[in-house]
Amino acid sequence: RRVKLETNVITFGQLVKLDIVLIDESSFWTNPINHKWSEIPEGQSPFGSFDVSEVILDILGSMQNPEKINNASGNIQEISGRVEAKVFEPLVGISDPSKIADVVLSIDLETMNVISARIEGQVNPLDEEGVIRIIDIWDVDAEFSVDPPL
Repeated sequence: RRVKLETNVITFGQLVKLDIVLIDESSFWTNPINHKWSEIPEGQSPFGSFDVSEVILDILGSMQNPEKINNASGNIQEISGRVEAKVFEPLVGISDPSKIADVVLSIDLETMNVISARIEGQVNPLDEEGVIRIIDIWDVDAEFSVDPPL
């Protein structure tokens, strides 16, 4: 597995940008204060088995009451539904089994690829009310290099 993530997180009321690289079992991220790369010790990465395609497949396979959203434009179709929090454990670590998130998937009708997922609602016990996570996916099946940053 080789994944590069770019994320913006609000922590203690502050917007923090993090870059993350996952290569097999190794995880690296940028320090939010000095923006230098560091390796996350094995077993401590919150992205343990994170695989975007697996998360999207799990969302598609477990979406409750899926509905086509009519306001989509051009070659993009949106599908909305509800998904149990446990589906997001590879993304958020621990989930709250009592929670269900509202999800909107955007699908490129030309390629039939999911190009974004908007996940709204608490899925982790530490989430604040109304948290929104957005996963954007681009360059599907493109050849590119993800190398260790250190």
